Amino acid sequence: MLDCTKIKTFTPIIPAGTGPTFTNAHEALLDMIHDMNESSGGTFSFDEENKVAAFMNHVLSVSDWIDGTYPIFPDYELEVKTMQKWQFDQMPEFDGY
Repeated sequence: MLDCTKIKTFTPIIPAGTGPTFTNAHEALLDMIHDMNESSGGTFSFDEENKVAAFMNHVLSVSDWIDGTYPIFPDYELEVKTMQKWQFDQMPEFDGY
């Protein structure tokens, strides 16, 4: 039986393309920040990346955003989309990536 519960998903759009789809805004922001860090030479540790993602999620209240695509940094966007749980579950492995 299909689970029709509605869930909010967060998909980072990075210069290399669309990232994995997450059900947690923090993880999507972390993916974005990690990509930025790697492409700029990797000066932040994972701990620091995690703290920046948590700070952004808290200050911007990303989890409360309505469906749409939002620019976060130049060349980095976040797609917020509400979908049914069964749709998310049928996405490819690795959180919809």
